[in-house]
Amino acid sequence: MFSSSSWSSDPALQPGPAIVSGLLQWLSQGPDAEVSRQFADWSTRSARAVELYGAHYQRTAILWQTMFARSRGAEPDAIVRPAPGDRRFAAAEWREDAYFDFIKQSYLLNAQFLSELVEAAEIEPRAKGRLRF
Repeated sequence: MFSSSSWSSDPALQPGPAIVSGLLQWLSQGPDAEVSRQFADWSTRSARAVELYGAHYQRTAILWQTMFARSRGAEPDAIVRPAPGDRRFAAAEWREDAYFDFIKQSYLLNAQFLSELVEAAEIEPRAKGRLRF
């Protein structure tokens, strides 16, 4: 059984830090090790990064709640929607099938979180440009 303390202390169950950790690991394996170092330094000491982690965690929790509500027959509003003109999710299955809708919204939430984090980062402009790519 999970207790609230085991839930909050397990990094694998914390969506924001896990995503950033994966990004930093990927960056550190190539020519962008310095970018990774700058971003890691900023993200571990920044109050803004902590705010973004918290907001992402809340949105992810709401997404899970809507998925469970949908499994019981409810039709909750989407937490996040693709940008106008984004054709990657144009097929009806992305909207109509609860499983694919969850995958779509998870992807969009994670992409939004990483974009917000990169834009908020107080790092060199060149490093920020590499992270945007």
